[in-house]
This record gives sequence, C-alpha cells and structure tokens, in this order.
Amino acid sequence: AIKALQQLASIFFGVVSYVGGAITPVADTDASPVALFTNANVVGGRFNYEGTARTARHTVAIVSFLNPELGWTSDTAVYEDVAGLARYGYNPLDLTALGATSQGQALRLAKWAILTELMSPETVGFSTGLDGSVCRPGDVIQVSDQFRAGKVREGGRVGPGATTTSIPLDAPVTIAAGTY
Repeated sequence: AIKALQQLASIFFGVVSYVGGAITPVADTDASPVALFTNANVVGGRFNYEGTARTARHTVAIVSFLNPELGWTSDTAVYEDVAGLARYGYNPLDLTALGATSQGQALRLAKWAILTELMSPETVGFSTGLDGSVCRPGDVIQVSDQFRAGKVREGGRVGPGATTTSIPLDAPVTIAAGTY
C-alpha cells in the first residue's frame, strides 16, 4: 500500500512518509525554513557531509507514459541533460510517469528528476536534541556551519545560572559599540 501511495505522490513530485501513526504526503515545493541548525544545537557541534557517487548522478531519463494518440498504449519520452552528459557521461534513469498522458508531462518529470540529482550532489547529516522535534520529513531547514562559513558563528546557547542581571552564554561574545 505504501508503494502504491508513493507512486501516486510522484505525480506531484512528492513523497509519502509514515509519521506518528499517520501516512502523510509531502510535495517537493518551495517553502520557508522551519528551523535553523548551527554548531551550537547539534550533538558534538559537527555536521557530517557526504557527496553522492558519480554513478548516482543520472544524466538521461527515459520516461514511460500513456499516450492517448497511440490508443492509450505505453510510450516513452527521453530527456538528456547536455551539461551532465559532458561532465558525468551517459547514465540513464528509467521512470514511469504515473497519470501522465502527454510527452510534455513526462518530460517535466524527467527534467525534475535529473536536475534534482545533478544540483544536489551533497548531503549533510547531524544529530540533534529536542530542537529537531519541530521537523517532519520534507520540511525545509537551514544549516549554518561555522567551520564551512569561514568561522562565522551564527548561533549559541544560554548556559545555566541565569539571573535578572546576567545571562551566561556558551561562548564569549564581544558587542561592538553602535551595533544595537
């Protein structure tokens, strides 16, 4: 059943996840970030980066769709990313455009799949505490890693022992005159 729902979600470039006893579809669309993760709110203060293998970067998509002009029989559309072919060589991806009845719909799916792989060659992983509980599968998040951003620290924590006149922080802060 989950596989069938995932195929249906592919119609709107979505995914289906099982969270909290419910099956939830999520569309791949532009959205505002729901959380910011910095070195201060991840376990160990480190992010782990991984690149995708060159073989995982497809450059050609061969998409099957139902063509009404051919009596509703299966037809194929092919999308090739010229820049990707030049860089990574020929690496085909077979897709089925469920519910697509035109070559244009099939080509949009193909282009989305290929460009998603080629434009997202790196993933970031990390562990967090309760800060991560606001995120669900498919949510957009922001990552600010001071070790990749030229030692710029954009986050921190309030330490124990705060009073009405002092707030201890997890790292020293220098506030220049006229900055507030």
